[in-house]
Amino acid sequence: MDRRSEYMKVLDYILNRANVEEIKGIEMALDRRRSEQPAGVADLDFQKMASQMAGKLGHSLDFDVKGMSKRLVVEMILQQYPNISDEELQAMLDQFVPDEAQRRNEGLELPRELRISMLDQFIRYSVGRMPADEQSELKRASPDWVQRYWSAFSPRHRALLGQLLKGEIDSDDFWREAEGI
Repeated sequence: MDRRSEYMKVLDYILNRANVEEIKGIEMALDRRRSEQPAGVADLDFQKMASQMAGKLGHSLDFDVKGMSKRLVVEMILQQYPNISDEELQAMLDQFVPDEAQRRNEGLELPRELRISMLDQFIRYSVGRMPADEQSELKRASPDWVQRYWSAFSPRHRALLGQLLKGEIDSDDFWREAEGI
């Protein structure tokens, strides 16, 4: 199928067959496509995007908003990380769209790479070594990113962060311990 035929099929689907939920998903995909690609998962605020979309739809329709939000977040994660494992996908989904039981639990298990990146960003921000442009990007993606990161860390990681920031342990000891958790 040539590009023009694909284009016409997409237009036909949007104009003639897509339901409201699908149109909102298409709008979201177009908005994302128009914007700059995020540097990583930390720049994406899945909860906020899903909540905004669900809120808009929830006022006018009667359907499973929470389930739809989770499906949309899964699609966004898979689009950004197509080779993600099922376990990592579930961990990210639990982090960005937690259910009530998960909200009560502290320190959700995050994929190792994501956890290390979040710890690094949190430390650099806390000690004043994070560049202003990176701070702006994180704040733009999620105004409460510092609190969101903190709540995602395990109790042991929080304790280690406290020790590091108080000068009770050095960076090497912190990373040796933190990477083993």
